[in-house]
Amino acid sequence: MSFAWSAKLNYRKSLRYAEKRVALSENSQFKYKYRQALFETADIFSVVGSKQKAFATLEKGLKLSLANNDFYQACKFLDSLVLNSLYSNDVSTATDYLEQMAKYDPNHQFLPEYTLGKAIISAYQNQPEVSEKLFAQLDKMKSYSSFILPRWETTIAERNMDWQRMIDLNRELLELTAKKIFVMHCPPFI
Repeated sequence: MSFAWSAKLNYRKSLRYAEKRVALSENSQFKYKYRQALFETADIFSVVGSKQKAFATLEKGLKLSLANNDFYQACKFLDSLVLNSLYSNDVSTATDYLEQMAKYDPNHQFLPEYTLGKAIISAYQNQPEVSEKLFAQLDKMKSYSSFILPRWETTIAERNMDWQRMIDLNRELLELTAKKIFVMHCPPFI
């Protein structure tokens, strides 16, 4: 139900249902469902602007995932923690979370997420060549929505006060959006 209300942009109801799901799943035998409910609730907290609650919920889910040796789910929490830290300009915390992700992902299932985190951290640490190289690698991976890379590059350009780059990237995002909207309204092929 929380997803349904999120889709209708009624986040108050969405949050209420998400918190209800957390409470119901907490004592169930399916511990991964509880952790998943925490992840989804953190997402809703983030959308409504409760960044500290979102962060605390993600950290709680991470600790529970690690305690249950569920490293895949731990990496999902770590990915969100890395990106939230970077969005808040907390590079040292993001770096710590990224190192944990590398430790708990020996099979590189989260390579695109790790590479994105590394690219953003490199940009934030004034290593533009490294950052550009990593963004180019990400572009070749094609494992993301076409909006994610330009959006983060826009964030980096804004942080670096590179206004022309920011304008160019926003134009690119506008074109992508217009193209996606056009595709969504095309009749399906039979």
